[in-house]
Amino acid sequence: MENIGQLTAEEIQHDQATLVIPSTADASRVRDFTEKVKQVFAARILKTVGSWRETFIILELNRPITMPNMLGILATIPGVEGAEEKQIRNHGATPKGILVTLARTTTDDYRSGEPVAQEAGISSDMR
Repeated sequence: MENIGQLTAEEIQHDQATLVIPSTADASRVRDFTEKVKQVFAARILKTVGSWRETFIILELNRPITMPNMLGILATIPGVEGAEEKQIRNHGATPKGILVTLARTTTDDYRSGEPVAQEAGISSDMR
């Protein structure tokens, strides 16, 4: 653990955060997660960059927060399977980001449309 003045690296507060979401999450889950993050942290999205490997979401936070606190809060958001610190190269305003793993549905579920149909209250025999 590195000391910077009186604070350890874990205690430094950040007013920006870069979230990294692997491409295993579908677009609707990423969108829903992003909206929830904006609400929970009173954050503003500065930039979203997507690729076939991952999506980067750069947030401006309403108030500074430590990395451990942010990881803990992210882990409580429904649909988040994990959140951990990640080293980032050439993306965002911070050299470290947060790798966020979202729960995913199998490809078969998407092909059948069942998750969406169930959420809308449509049974299989009604389609």
